[in-house]
Amino acid sequence: MPGFGSVFVALALFFFAFTTIIAYYYIAETNVAFINRKARRPWLVFALKVGLMAATVYGTVKTADLAWGLGDIGVGLMAWLNIVAIILMQKPALACLRDYEAQKAQGLDPVFHPERLGIVNAAYWAGRRAESNLDAERDDPPPGGKPEPAKAG
Repeated sequence: MPGFGSVFVALALFFFAFTTIIAYYYIAETNVAFINRKARRPWLVFALKVGLMAATVYGTVKTADLAWGLGDIGVGLMAWLNIVAIILMQKPALACLRDYEAQKAQGLDPVFHPERLGIVNAAYWAGRRAESNLDAERDDPPPGGKPEPAKAG
């Protein structure tokens, strides 16, 4: 099948680019919705849509070097934002790690208790949720594992 390779690469590149744009838009809209959850500014989502469409059109009519340059800037900005977030989460993350290691050293199955560590806004794990999650993990077989055979008798 001569000529199949170029058609395949073109289609694969199209679908990769399309799904990447859709994924970035979904991530961006989810973040805008989170930031906008109290203020209720519907124009922010509209501005995001216009901005993404403008960037897509602009990227298709300019050189590949410009598109890669803008992509590099975007990835760099995301990296710096993540570094700032990691620095801000350093104290609670290290507290969780120390608690985990202490529980393992005592021979316990580690259970996350945010209130003991002074972590706020962790409603999912609050109270007895941690114990119930651990109990559920014990009752379920491991992923891909076999359940224990029933005892006869």
